[in-house]
Amino acid sequence: MAAEHRVVGQRTARVDALDKVTGRALYAADLQLPGMLHAAILRSPFAHARIVALDTTRAAALPGVRAILTQQSLDADMALIVEEEAHATRRVLDLFAADKVRYEGEKIAAVAADTREIAEQAVALIDIQYEPLPAVVDVREATRPEAELVFDATTVITAPDGATMHNVNGEMHRVDGDLEAGWAAADRVFERTYVIPRAHQGYIEPQVAVAEVDARGKITLWTSTQGHFAIQSNISKSLRVPLSDVNVIGMTIGGGFGAKFGGIVDTYAVLLAKAAGRPVKLVYSRRDEFLDGRPAPGLVMTLKTGVTHDGTITARQATAWWDTGVGSGGLWSTSRIRGVYSIPNVQIDGYAVHTNKPAPGAYRAPGGPQATFASEAQLDEIAHELGLDPIELRLRNLPPDKPQIAFRRTLEAVAEQAGWATRQKGEHEGWGVAIGEWTNGAGPAAAVVSLATDGTVQLFYGLMDITGSDTACAQIAAEVLGVPFEHVRVTRGDTDSAPFGTASGGSVTTFSFGNAVREAAEAARGQLLALAAEHFSEPDQPITIEQLEVVDQA
Repeated sequence: MAAEHRVVGQRTARVDALDKVTGRALYAADLQLPGMLHAAILRSPFAHARIVALDTTRAAALPGVRAILTQQSLDADMALIVEEEAHATRRVLDLFAADKVRYEGEKIAAVAADTREIAEQAVALIDIQYEPLPAVVDVREATRPEAELVFDATTVITAPDGATMHNVNGEMHRVDGDLEAGWAAADRVFERTYVIPRAHQGYIEPQVAVAEVDARGKITLWTSTQGHFAIQSNISKSLRVPLSDVNVIGMTIGGGFGAKFGGIVDTYAVLLAKAAGRPVKLVYSRRDEFLDGRPAPGLVMTLKTGVTHDGTITARQATAWWDTGVGSGGLWSTSRIRGVYSIPNVQIDGYAVHTNKPAPGAYRAPGGPQATFASEAQLDEIAHELGLDPIELRLRNLPPDKPQIAFRRTLEAVAEQAGWATRQKGEHEGWGVAIGEWTNGAGPAAAVVSLATDGTVQLFYGLMDITGSDTACAQIAAEVLGVPFEHVRVTRGDTDSAPFGTASGGSVTTFSFGNAVREAAEAARGQLLALAAEHFSEPDQPITIEQLEVVDQA
């Protein structure tokens, strides 16, 4: 495919490479606004406790302290609303703990002061008393009737086997075929429970935001985010202000992997800036990240699979408990427990379970690796027990290839390229194989392409680049317009100026914005050629764009 194109698919330097390697790239933590304050957070030392008393008097009296926020200082029903368009999720969380803390690291108060050191001193001066409560941290133990409730209003459900389950915030069930017939057809049945822990995304740049509120109430936020329009919407809904009163400027981002869709720092920076009447910077430490980040949900899965002697899968049954902490999520990947294989008889029961841990977030194919790991690990165990080659076992159960889905052909090609058939294990060396899949998505996107008289191209849109999407879109524009790649200039607009665009997540970015850029570039090319045709004497002759000139082929 690359050979068909002059620019697209060719090796090139990223458009932001020079700024990053020379230190010119500007991150949110680099900002220093006039009169800017610094924020610190009071966090719970307990996973579960009742707040008996809270007094900020001593902290407020510390010189240099400009604002202190608790849930009591806000409207009683004000909450943190986080919507992730890429994953079709909506979470409503407490801004601060009021009567109870439900995980270690939960926010109880926020302070804005002249320096970070003063803000941290003020946090230490806040007087607070706790009554520790039993905590539930094991996802299966959390569902037992005797378990402590994370939320008093949690619904009690009845599982398909009749068991009563507590602390469940969501469930999904799927049945295909006749499970009992599948077990009867099996020569061997394998059953094991797999435990996949939560995992932080490990991005280099921690969560950071700088907020300013002007005299008219207009909010400007500089932040590290995967989607500045999503942040704008979340702040508008959380603080109940008009969308047009929130302008979000997406800064260079030092990694996200699904965790930077907003809510963790942005809304708090804005609230402190409103309360103090001055700009506020809130930067997470590494400790903050691990206590109060949005990691991938953990998963405990009991997986039971029936097979014949030749490795044909006849039935699969799975029960999955997703550890969603005080939030929700995970269930969308429960269906992937089936894997990519042809299995005639399947029963899957999935539960999203509250524990005394922070709410989860997305992490590269949310929930997919967890579900796939359990499925593929068990296939390896089956292959070992039956004396079958792991690749042969998978090929035996894969569906026939289709024009756009070719698992069999792909697996065979990978095995050949890797030398699987002739592999030899060295000391401390292992060989492994697994098959996983993930769907790409699509979202709304728009782009503006402008042509200058010197032959350069200005590309303007609201894309947040992490993985090189700016470079890919610049290549698309150059390809369509017939100009050198180096002559495409990419500018990211803020939410006040850029056309609306989807967030960078869910495998949507290059597809969505790339097509918007292509259509805009084609329209610009058409306008340019139509204009040029008016000035040539032989309008019937073809006109093309070659490098920096419009050429009359006659």
